[in-house]
Amino acid sequence: MPTGIEYLDEALSPLGWGCYGPGGTAEHPNICYGGNCWAKLWAARGMQKCPECRAFRPHWHPEELEKVAHWRKPRRVGVQFMGDLFGEWVPSSHIEAVLRVTGWQRQHTFFFLTKNPQRMQDFTFPSNAWAGTTVEDTAAIMRVANLVQVRAEHKWLSIEPMLGPILSALGPYLAGHNWGGKRSIGWVVVGAQSGPGATPPAREWVEDLVAQCRGHGIKVWIKDNVRKAYPELPRTQQPPLG
Repeated sequence: MPTGIEYLDEALSPLGWGCYGPGGTAEHPNICYGGNCWAKLWAARGMQKCPECRAFRPHWHPEELEKVAHWRKPRRVGVQFMGDLFGEWVPSSHIEAVLRVTGWQRQHTFFFLTKNPQRMQDFTFPSNAWAGTTVEDTAAIMRVANLVQVRAEHKWLSIEPMLGPILSALGPYLAGHNWGGKRSIGWVVVGAQSGPGATPPAREWVEDLVAQCRGHGIKVWIKDNVRKAYPELPRTQQPPLG
């Protein structure tokens, strides 16, 4: 399935389209951004036949994992971007099943993204996986502290939406410090807020972050929704590998 995300080729949603948000439960969801979640908005458009997906309730879709065996050409694959594979409501057996398929299909590169990187620490990621977390502002910086402890060779940050200046808090992690022998951040994606009333991040926030990443040899991808707001920005869309 085409992803609509410019740095990916394919998407897998083994939990369907659905999420309860950080700290949320089926009884008390905590949908991000005041309910203005990108994935939930897409689900509400009724684009899926599955009623659970349209209701944005996470549930197991093992047939999603079968798709990978039919992909011969190497692809960049986003895993469960229409939810959160590492939410507390997800059984560990489901996460392990996804990671097994990831390890079997070494020709592809898989991108995992969560707002709960502390749970990521319970698992070991194969070398063709990128473990990532979302960081919107300095209030979310603890996610990065948890991410660097994850047992993954490759780690990345999705700063989307960028809601504030976060460079000062991110600096030590971008500098490539040795976090107990674990690798630090290798790729950063920067994007703007979407939906009603959305405003782009300040230009200086983006420029300062890009300059810091470049200074430490970290590749950066500035999403088109930021470049649309600031067309004078250089086209910086570096893939994580190659």
